[in-house]
Amino acid sequence: MQLMIEGALRTLTPIQAFRTAHNLPSTFGVALFEPKDFSGLGRIDQAARSGALQLLHERVLAQTPTNLPALEWLDAFERLARYFGAELRAINAQIGLREMEIGFAISGFADALNAYAYAAVRAAAEAQPVPSFRSVYAQWYNDSVRISQTRHTYMHGDALWQVQVIYTIYGRVGLVVQTDQARHYVADAQYICPAEGFMSHLLEAVAAKISAAQAPASSA
Repeated sequence: MQLMIEGALRTLTPIQAFRTAHNLPSTFGVALFEPKDFSGLGRIDQAARSGALQLLHERVLAQTPTNLPALEWLDAFERLARYFGAELRAINAQIGLREMEIGFAISGFADALNAYAYAAVRAAAEAQPVPSFRSVYAQWYNDSVRISQTRHTYMHGDALWQVQVIYTIYGRVGLVVQTDQARHYVADAQYICPAEGFMSHLLEAVAAKISAAQAPASSA
């Protein structure tokens, strides 16, 4: 896993490998420093088992236009975001998301696609190929990275470490650990939003369909 952190692309060490390398207990991780309250949160795994998420994916994709000029993508994505929100609410009885969480999902859906639309418009203006959605999505995702301002302390033997939590659009994803010898970037997916995989696949499918019929001069 790589993220843009502190002005550079960092490769994050998996949490288990970091624990092993430093002889740390299994409790060392995001949950130790900034635990999450799961009370009242929805269960997207239940929706996945029922097929509701697959149906949502299919319905949104069916509403996605093709053979559409890049200059019209912004309007199309605005309509699609409204449709996505309505369909998400329709299956929410099987998930149990709070209204705030639904709004967050809709805004993330719209923001990622809008980033792609703006990239396509810039490419068209410069007579360049439309960049791949994955590259645009990676930039959008990295733009959401932030480091918690809270510096937690952790005693490891005689050394006092400082630990900060890494956040992205999908929640807590890892740690920045300042030991007495080095600065480490650690991936810990314990609290990552379970909808990340679903959302990224849906967004990529939407982008692939709307860009499928672009002229060769502006194709992905």
